[in-house]
Amino acid sequence: AIGAFRYFDAAKMRTVLVGDNFGGEYIEDSTNETSGIVFRPHIQGIPGLPRKHPEATLVDQYVTWMGEDTRFGHNYIREAKLFVDLFDLTHWQLLEAKVKASREVIRMAIGQLRDYKRYYHGRHPSLAVLLSSRPTVSCIKLLTDNRIAAIWRTSRGNFSTRRWQEQDE
Repeated sequence: AIGAFRYFDAAKMRTVLVGDNFGGEYIEDSTNETSGIVFRPHIQGIPGLPRKHPEATLVDQYVTWMGEDTRFGHNYIREAKLFVDLFDLTHWQLLEAKVKASREVIRMAIGQLRDYKRYYHGRHPSLAVLLSSRPTVSCIKLLTDNRIAAIWRTSRGNFSTRRWQEQDE
């Protein structure tokens, strides 16, 4: 075959060129899109927090419930010197974990997610807040109005999700 193609290697957080380009015009090189972000696979908890921290425990419970540890990880944003609580490679989603579901805590999570998202040049991730209990209807609406999914732990130990709907734009 003649030519080349690119794909996004989520494990390395960069695009990869396969084959020879033969000097022709091709998709602009985007290797610097995420050069400031380093992916680290999820092993346990949240980097920078004690293992028994409630938010770290919530993240572990969610990853276990989802059943596929390999698709989760933590991105380190070099420029801001921050780790995101959880990154879902399969759904290309940033998750911010919070133990309390109060309006103040959810507002803080919205700000954190918006702050993280601005460092993802090129392919922007979707956003979600992971909560230890169901938020109020008003707080769910606050999240979904801001295009952020709400994920919470149910009383039975499962997780439920309310996604924002694109037709509501």
